[in-house]
Amino acid sequence: MVDLNGKIALTLPLPDLSTTILQSTQSSMPGIHSVLDFKKAAGLTIAQLKDSLQIWYSKYYKGTEFDVRLLKPRRFNIFLYGRINNPGPVRSFSTARLVDILISSGKCSYDADISRIKVFSVNGDVYNINLRKFYMEGDYSQNPLVATMHKVYIPLVKSGVVVVGAVKGYPVISFATREVQALSGNFILTFDANVLKIEVKDSLKVSEIINLAGGLRSYSIVEDIYSAKKGKVTLDTYIMPDDTLYIPPFTDKVFVAGEVKNPQPVPYLPGAGISTYISYCGGFTDRASRKPTVYRANKKLKNPLEIKPGDIIYVKPVTLKWWQDYAQILQIATTVVVTWLTLRK
Repeated sequence: MVDLNGKIALTLPLPDLSTTILQSTQSSMPGIHSVLDFKKAAGLTIAQLKDSLQIWYSKYYKGTEFDVRLLKPRRFNIFLYGRINNPGPVRSFSTARLVDILISSGKCSYDADISRIKVFSVNGDVYNINLRKFYMEGDYSQNPLVATMHKVYIPLVKSGVVVVGAVKGYPVISFATREVQALSGNFILTFDANVLKIEVKDSLKVSEIINLAGGLRSYSIVEDIYSAKKGKVTLDTYIMPDDTLYIPPFTDKVFVAGEVKNPQPVPYLPGAGISTYISYCGGFTDRASRKPTVYRANKKLKNPLEIKPGDIIYVKPVTLKWWQDYAQILQIATTVVVTWLTLRK
């Protein structure tokens, strides 16, 4: 057993007092042992400890073989703070790595800078960790064991670009749900998406930002990437700080919004026209313009030949003339008065 000081004790049966030859003695007092020496075990791997003990034991026993196994890893607290969803102490085994404790503590927030994590060790050393390098290059030196860690600080991305949509992200950063409003106006599309902030100090290409965000998902639509400041962009477009990139996911729905009786996403119907989708949603309301507009990739289409998955069919409200509004008000008022008179009889 290893004691609190990280040392392992070599114990042998207490020798018979009638002899002084250690190798040939038999204990006359079963269960009573004599401590001959101590060997430091802390800081060694199991293989290193086994080799060291083999040499050590051979001084007392000849031709012996044994094995060393870790029966119960040590547990201790590590304090996490900064851009972490659940800051505070986290209980961990010494065999865990940095990624393990970040995930078990609720993961980092979307604006965490995982490339500049600061680790404070129990002996007072402070060093920086780049988890993005671990994920992108497989560098395990950037995902160290937590055995010597005392506290971990996750900083904020101060200047950067927020990436929303079908990107891979990183397991240590929370997966989120975001509402994206289509340019058609009053239609909200809600979907599960990775949302994270990437550091951009001057400017970076869209492709570079996406790469830093973990890369594209297989179902992303590269042709329809949008910037909040520049509109539709390509992979070679340069993006400045304080912008938002939206990478849309592929969908098999057609979205019907506006002045229809039951606005909703409708399953894509191959070959179906606008009228079919309007009927699927219960038809027009009384204030519908009867001239739906189709948006594809947030761009208005003049005369779409066909409806495709991801299209938005938006029905605008008709603008009534002043006398039509008053006529409707008068009709409602008349109905109320007639009802009141009927109830009084």
